[in-house]
Amino acid sequence: MGKINRDLLTSINNEINNFYENVFRSIYKLLQPLEYFDNQLLTIVERLNHICQWSSIVKVIIRLSRSKTSSGRSFQDTLIGCLLSKSYLPSTAGKPFLFFEKAKSMSDRDIEMTTTTMWQVGII
Repeated sequence: MGKINRDLLTSINNEINNFYENVFRSIYKLLQPLEYFDNQLLTIVERLNHICQWSSIVKVIIRLSRSKTSSGRSFQDTLIGCLLSKSYLPSTAGKPFLFFEKAKSMSDRDIEMTTTTMWQVGII
């Protein structure tokens, strides 16, 4: 009876694990194109924060966030890496900078005003 229970629990755990792996892969795909200041990014982070109160779910996220290679760029291609790599800089070459595009030509006052605006809208 013990072996049957262990086998059944292992099967259930594998199914739950596979379910969450699929969920987190889908979340990763949603996160990839989002910019740092995107409201949808904040919503996803809030939901991830909520479900991370269960250690078993955190373990799945961590396991899925292990880089396949030793390249730093490959870590960016994981759920945690994708979240940590979000920046004010454009996500791809050629996209315009939304803030401080021409920082060298900005006055101290312009830089201060831009920074204040970023704080006010919750971007920083």
